[in-house]
Amino acid sequence: MGVGHSSDAEGGTRRHTYPSGNVYEGQWKRNKRHGRGTLTWTDGTTYTGDWRHNKQEGFGVMRFRNGNVYEGEFEDNNFSGQGTLRTSNGEIVAGQWEFLGRSNSSLTSQYSVVGKYRLNVTITDCATDQQQGYSGLATVHLDTGLVVLPNMPSPDLAVMPYVVAVAAETNETTVDAVATPVTAAAAEARVFNDQAALEQRLINAEEHEEMATAPVASGTSVAYGVHDPALDSRPLNRPPSQKVEVFNPRNYF
Repeated sequence: MGVGHSSDAEGGTRRHTYPSGNVYEGQWKRNKRHGRGTLTWTDGTTYTGDWRHNKQEGFGVMRFRNGNVYEGEFEDNNFSGQGTLRTSNGEIVAGQWEFLGRSNSSLTSQYSVVGKYRLNVTITDCATDQQQGYSGLATVHLDTGLVVLPNMPSPDLAVMPYVVAVAAETNETTVDAVATPVTAAAAEARVFNDQAALEQRLINAEEHEEMATAPVASGTSVAYGVHDPALDSRPLNRPPSQKVEVFNPRNYF
């Protein structure tokens, strides 16, 4: 990697602009981001925190272009360990983030890389102070920092209505959810095993605009009718035409 605005290859603090336009300003060691520093992406996302051998490693704060902010532990360029995510939907997701790998998401029309996680967190709705525990799988979109739980149809939705619906169905204080593929026919039919549960969900839908589409029961789990293959055990497949900036932490390499 070339150096920018300095010939000191052994250490020090300086600013470097990558060919993509992304800018790093902070400490270096032997031409690698190492120590404390800030990386600013061209879309406005920033990371300020610890670096080790070019990677986000240690404690840091990542601010995404849509207003989402993650503050906590990082490992190998990913949220990993204890951390708190404050979302543009007015929610706080705080607790343990267990990184499982990276993959593609099919929930957006554009190519999107996501981190796959197993979460053990508490979700807080800042508008109502309502809290709900969640233990289960999730994906984090690396371009926006948005969290998607199993079978949610869009990264843009708030997660609280989903976990509240699951908790109501299972009568549990902490939601324990897994990725359960749902057939298109089942999603279209809006099949429910329990009419009383359906009525309760419709009440919830009126209270939470995000639940305008009522969840679909699939066995003992709740789904919104769309299964994101990113939650399956499969590697990331990058389109051959897409160029990869090797030193961009949001790329998969």
